[in-house]
Amino acid sequence: MTNKETELKNKIHQYCIDETTKKIALIEQGMKEAQDSANNETKSSAGDKYETGRAMAQLEKDKFSAQLAENRKILQVLNSINLNKNHSIVESGALVFTTSGNYYISVSLGKIVIDNTDFFAISPITPLANALLNLKKDDIFVFRNKEFKIKNIL
Repeated sequence: MTNKETELKNKIHQYCIDETTKKIALIEQGMKEAQDSANNETKSSAGDKYETGRAMAQLEKDKFSAQLAENRKILQVLNSINLNKNHSIVESGALVFTTSGNYYISVSLGKIVIDNTDFFAISPITPLANALLNLKKDDIFVFRNKEFKIKNIL
């Protein structure tokens, strides 16, 4: 990989880490607010209102807890990627340039724009990544009736 290619891959990877870290912070804030809301529920003469409010706050906390666990897994996957590895085939951690789009095989974060170029962060278990896995530069494949050619793999 050239220095420019290494820098590009590092930028994309860092963007994924930054976005996931931001999501984790927002989820943690939401959990704190849900806990504060539950703690601030006061018992009224109609005790059901208190119980309903506490139950709803608990549901919110549970939802945030599941989201937090998922995003921590995403961050763990990102942190496990070896950015110094030269990829000769499409595999997890590869940055793949095709005739129909550029893909970072890592985690599903969707579209990323780096240096005015579109990239898509996709998980290795997505259908497109499954079609790409183990292919090499200059390989041609068809996905959803569209032909792709791999131009480069970093």
